[in-house]
Amino acid sequence: MAQPGRIGSIDITVDFANDTLTGKATGFANPSASTTTTGELTLRGSNIDSLGMIVGGLSGTLTETSANGTKQLTIRNQVSGEFTGATADAIRLSGVGTASDANGNGVVEYSVILAD
Repeated sequence: MAQPGRIGSIDITVDFANDTLTGKATGFANPSASTTTTGELTLRGSNIDSLGMIVGGLSGTLTETSANGTKQLTIRNQVSGEFTGATADAIRLSGVGTASDANGNGVVEYSVILAD
């Protein structure tokens, strides 16, 4: 399965009172014009400390459709990161996790999200 080239939309809500964040990534663009990638990745974060450090997870299922057929990839990642920018108006998260196809074949995947 090809990797999406970019994410079209990332929506994140931060709840400082409860030290959590939630969000989703949608609108994936595939590097190949003849291939589409659809689905949603959910972001859940906790343990936002006084320095703005975040620990959380990124998970979901993406579906890739091409001339070769349709494939699904289930993604489960642990992520960590921090608020960035002069007024903490952006979030940068990265992490390593697993991605598996419909047959349960797993691979290691690296994810990076930059949202502002």
